[in-house]
Amino acid sequence: MVILFFFLTLFMFLLFLFFSSNTRILSALLILESLVLISLVMVLVMLSTTEGSMKIFTLLMTLAVAEAAVALSLLLSIIKISGSDTIRMFNLST
Repeated sequence: MVILFFFLTLFMFLLFLFFSSNTRILSALLILESLVLISLVMVLVMLSTTEGSMKIFTLLMTLAVAEAAVALSLLLSIIKISGSDTIRMFNLST
């Protein structure tokens, strides 16, 4: 139970960092990947304590890999088009 509390605290801290990161897309994506990995570890710990099915873990792992691939391809496209990965250069108010 203590380990789940630790992971939940780390998850909340990284979630705060993700929403407060406003300079680089790469740092936001790294924080997002850390959030996904922590959630996978939390699911794995919960499944091991409750003797649950590993199908959910496999599904979440597949979604995490797909999310990482899409994020990397979007990052490369943005860098090719603009030459930088700063978030401030995008005008999101229009």
